[in-house]
Amino acid sequence: MKIRCNNCYRVLNNNEEYCTKCGTHSEEIQRIMETGEIPVDETGLFKLHIYLYLGIAFLLNGGLFVLYGVFFDKLKPGEYGEIGDPMPKDITYFSSINALLITSLIMFLLILLINAKNIFVDYKITEKKRAFISAIIMSIIGVGLIFLTKETPISVIPLYMKEYIQGTIADADLFMNSISMWKIILILMTYSVVQEYVFRKHLFGAIDESTLLSTPATFILMTIVGAVLDIACFSLFSSGTVISLIYIFIGSLIYQGVLNLNYFYNKQSMLSNIVFRILLIIGLVIFL
Repeated sequence: MKIRCNNCYRVLNNNEEYCTKCGTHSEEIQRIMETGEIPVDETGLFKLHIYLYLGIAFLLNGGLFVLYGVFFDKLKPGEYGEIGDPMPKDITYFSSINALLITSLIMFLLILLINAKNIFVDYKITEKKRAFISAIIMSIIGVGLIFLTKETPISVIPLYMKEYIQGTIADADLFMNSISMWKIILILMTYSVVQEYVFRKHLFGAIDESTLLSTPATFILMTIVGAVLDIACFSLFSSGTVISLIYIFIGSLIYQGVLNLNYFYNKQSMLSNIVFRILLIIGLVIFL
């Protein structure tokens, strides 16, 4: 973790309590010298998490998607249609839900294992008053996101999950047996924890440590990166059409922007975001 001088923004050494350039005192360095605390390498932690996310949530998910597609074809030969035809929804949805189920559990367990030492700090409540105000505002926003997902093509969850919850998908026996509400809830909840660590905690830490970006610039960068990584995992293989992917991306931008605002407002505590996401998932399942 790089600690900068509050006055001249020079990177300080771990024993440089007073900046050797301008003489400004650093409370962070003082704490490290008094406690013997070893600074965390936020950039290194983000790299580790992003490699895991891209390797498991994206590459492994894509590989499993293909394998499940082949498995589907063995069970129901001829369902693919002719070369050049759009891939039937039965195949894409069957492959996507089962691939995501596996990768979500792997990522969830790895993320908890890596971050186990700081788990209680990550979910601390910074201020009760701030948390209360956040809960009210986010409840209103949550209702708006549910309405947006229900009434427009824009969605904050993958298209096939939305269609399944609404009951608007084709009634194919193998497909209906391959997806269920508990799978959707489990995937969304486990990936909520995963994404809060990757998109929020460690991405913010890396940006804050490695750059001098302003808070608005950091917010914009985190929102764009989060939305891109979100659709890469959840929707790239199963969106169906380019238009569908665009709508999902718009929904993800809105969703990630809201989560980033809440994260900054609660002074980088993940508890509020996790609770909001869980309640939003329940609301989507009930009201879509």
